[in-house]
Amino acid sequence: MRTLVVLAVLCSVAECTQLCYKCNGVPSQSDCGETIICGPHESCYTKRYTGPSGNLMFESGCMAKTVCSVININFGGAGRRKRELVNCLKCCDSEAMGCTEKNTTACGCNADLCNTNNDHGTKCFHCDDVYHPNQCSELKECFSDRICYTRKIELDSNGEKRFSMGCEQKRVCDVFEENALSTDEGTYCTRCCNASFCNMALCGIPQLVIPSFTRKPNDRKVLDGDIVTLHCEVDPKSNATITWAFQSYTGLSTAIPSSAQIMQRGTRVQIRVTRDVLGSWTCTAKNSVGTSAAVAKISSALPVGSG
Repeated sequence: MRTLVVLAVLCSVAECTQLCYKCNGVPSQSDCGETIICGPHESCYTKRYTGPSGNLMFESGCMAKTVCSVININFGGAGRRKRELVNCLKCCDSEAMGCTEKNTTACGCNADLCNTNNDHGTKCFHCDDVYHPNQCSELKECFSDRICYTRKIELDSNGEKRFSMGCEQKRVCDVFEENALSTDEGTYCTRCCNASFCNMALCGIPQLVIPSFTRKPNDRKVLDGDIVTLHCEVDPKSNATITWAFQSYTGLSTAIPSSAQIMQRGTRVQIRVTRDVLGSWTCTAKNSVGTSAAVAKISSALPVGSG
């Protein structure tokens, strides 16, 4: 059994559905122990090539979908690149193949490209003691008789919750399920699932996702002396931090004007209108998964050239 490290920022599989294996210069895809979350315009790929010494090597990761649409072919022994004889270069799309929170078996679709014929075992997040599952950044490949689990224990002394995650024997998981020995809401919980990457959201823990706005700031037409308020709110489940940035129309000022007051943890900014506040106001919501931004423009209600 080997331990694998996830290099990508952890996120909800439902949001980051393009999860791919990422390695360079390994003798077999089964030796690939890293994963990466690709961008929305990328797909997974695997390249098999013959190195300078005649040995087969594998490379995998993310590639632009526009490139994949052109090169998704088997080279059949042709195609030399940088002293490498490329035997095969193929892409796949985990999202198109159905990679979701409930169907994680479709994630990491480039594990078996280019006829590597690898028998990858189930990969589970593995940590002995964390405050929250999203703090776990390690994967372990389980033996065939084991599946993923998450265990929650609430400490009696202060009510603090601790989590352990990893591989568990199927028969042990069956005992917990059949006898209902634990509950999501109770002080003790053990839950199992039988798919790679599936144990991030067990025991009542929702997946952390990229912040989504429930209210965005609106463009405003203003006059000198007006008091305006811009609102920026996100789903509280995203546990995001909100910040504001300003860019004047002249491009000379990027500092938040002194006549603006940021309130309620960034969800509101109250502005007393002067010429200094005319420009673009950007609200940015950020958490450990990613960043979302919304822009509002404050401009003068007077016709151009007046005043």
